[in-house]
Amino acid sequence: MSAMTERTTRSIARVFFRGAPWRRVASAGVLFAMGFGFPRVALAVPNHRAATPPANATPSTESVEQSVVLEDDDDSSNDDDEKTPSKKPATAANPKQKDAHADDDETTNDAVPAKDEPSRATAPVVWLTVGLSQDIAFLSGSDVCSEQSQLSSFTCLRASGSQYHGTPVAGAGDSVGFAPALGGTRVTLALDAPLSKKLSAGLRLGYAFAGRGPNPDGGRAYLPIQAEAQAAYWLSSEAFATSAPGVFIEASAGLEEVDGKRTTTVQENGQVPPPANQIDNPPTQTLDVYRKAGDGFVGAGVGAFVPFGRAFGLLGDLRLGVFFPTSGVALSLNISAALGL
Repeated sequence: MSAMTERTTRSIARVFFRGAPWRRVASAGVLFAMGFGFPRVALAVPNHRAATPPANATPSTESVEQSVVLEDDDDSSNDDDEKTPSKKPATAANPKQKDAHADDDETTNDAVPAKDEPSRATAPVVWLTVGLSQDIAFLSGSDVCSEQSQLSSFTCLRASGSQYHGTPVAGAGDSVGFAPALGGTRVTLALDAPLSKKLSAGLRLGYAFAGRGPNPDGGRAYLPIQAEAQAAYWLSSEAFATSAPGVFIEASAGLEEVDGKRTTTVQENGQVPPPANQIDNPPTQTLDVYRKAGDGFVGAGVGAFVPFGRAFGLLGDLRLGVFFPTSGVALSLNISAALGL
């Protein structure tokens, strides 16, 4: 039997055993019309079967059907194998496939971005403050407008603004009791930095634009500049905490002059000739009395910081200072706006 006849027979047999009923009838008729007869369908069995019956053998219908079904299963399996690529597990014998899977895993990991952790708000490392400072001096003394007193720390001014150079009667007024007196008003600029959870340090500069003391005749001029170094220990949770208000105690030292102002009444001593440049002093007059303290000081005080967000707040402190070489005691109250950097 020729190859073409064999293929034709195989196709008609497949239709006969697996097709619809009407197709089976049609295929059987074709087979008998071609003169092969029903039994010769067995010749369509593929060459790879274990045993091929001789040409004069007449196989049973069951054998022919089994052969055709097996052939169809093989063809279907081959078609499925061609459509579906085989997937072999990566083994040591197939390193390229293993590397390919590893590359796929890396690509997949790179394709899926990792979730960013929420950024923690970092606390400012330095605080810049701008504010106002008011000095409050404490002064007292007797015979404060005498020549000796005015050569040390007091300065007495007449109503005209000139310095008093008369001779007051000793013990007749001319004294001031111990009491606070307004001193200089300053604008300040400072830098403060936390050194640890409980410690901070800072530098402050100031300039007095009001409340200045006079420049005494023949004496040293008023010093408007303030320069101060500070160290603070925080009693609250941490230095310059931005989550809640904080309080601290401080120590400071620096350069500053404080002049407090009071008034006194003097009686002119008529038994002493008046100075040549001031012959018009009345028998009694009221004088403005300034007492100079400084230029150096050391101090201690308390303060508080109130935050308004992560990088802004109000800073206030009250300091008691002891001044030298011209002795004196004064308070300094400072209120500043703080900006975290």
